[in-house]
Amino acid sequence: MINVKQLKSQLKEKTIKSIYLFGGEETFLVDKYTKEITDMCVDEAFKEFNYSFYNEDNESYDSFFDDVNSYPTMSEKKVVVLKNVGFTKLKDYQKPLCQLVSSLPDYVVVIIVEPEIKKIKKALADEIEEKGEIVEFQKQTIYDLRAWVAMNLGRFGKNIMPADAEYLINLCQLSMEKLNIECEKLGSAEGNTVTKKLIDEMVNVPLEVNIFSMSDEILNGNSKNAYNILKGLKSSKQEPIAILIIMYKQFADLLMFKNLGEENANAESFLAPNRRWLAKKLMQSCRRYSKEKLRLAMKLCAKYDIDIKSGKIDGFTAIEMLLAEILIKN
Repeated sequence: MINVKQLKSQLKEKTIKSIYLFGGEETFLVDKYTKEITDMCVDEAFKEFNYSFYNEDNESYDSFFDDVNSYPTMSEKKVVVLKNVGFTKLKDYQKPLCQLVSSLPDYVVVIIVEPEIKKIKKALADEIEEKGEIVEFQKQTIYDLRAWVAMNLGRFGKNIMPADAEYLINLCQLSMEKLNIECEKLGSAEGNTVTKKLIDEMVNVPLEVNIFSMSDEILNGNSKNAYNILKGLKSSKQEPIAILIIMYKQFADLLMFKNLGEENANAESFLAPNRRWLAKKLMQSCRRYSKEKLRLAMKLCAKYDIDIKSGKIDGFTAIEMLLAEILIKN
């Protein structure tokens, strides 16, 4: 198995393998390198004849087999992409797939996209690694993303301070796909510098980030800020139950980080992969609150969740009362 930097180096040297298995969380990079390999192998003018794409909607082993074994048209190469197809993981197809991979013609490049690489059986994975490359596209680190954001904004003649870049990265939950969209928007703004103020004006803030901020403000006793965030959530027609669930998770995560921090354990590993972007903020925030306050906040979330579901109280009224009760206990 190789990493993204090694793949990038191979492609820079125009080294193309017969087959690739792409997996991992960072779908932006998976799509980017799938397209890059395709563009290197297939002329756009003849792409209709030399590029095939299969996913769960049109998957067919027989069609895939025929594509692999038919010559390209007006081209030295052809590309066949299998994205999240079922037959690559089914027992009945393992032997024919292994045989096919072991004898791939020189004119074909096969790209298998499977988010969870471990779902591919060992025998097939071994054949792929023998004939080509397995690449895992992991979430990029804050450090890597800061450099990438700066480069991306640089295309528009913009610069950004490291702290503001990190702020943007956290708003986008370390997703390169979201960052790419937001950088396009920020790049179209006036001026040469992307500031936190500009980010706040132009970037779509995920629900979880807003609710984390509201939870933080209420635990710190900042009622005006907390109610302003709640007002924004209400005007954007968010579901009260969804807000309560996320608030409960935030309080529970803060308590977990506080407990595990006292034991010198790695609390980040206990978060779901799609929530690990919160680790740094949770680690910093948990130090400011007592265990008693966090347990009380969780208990109140559970209480008002029941009250809403049983029809005793309106959703946003319940959240307003929840905030008020936590404030009173400060």
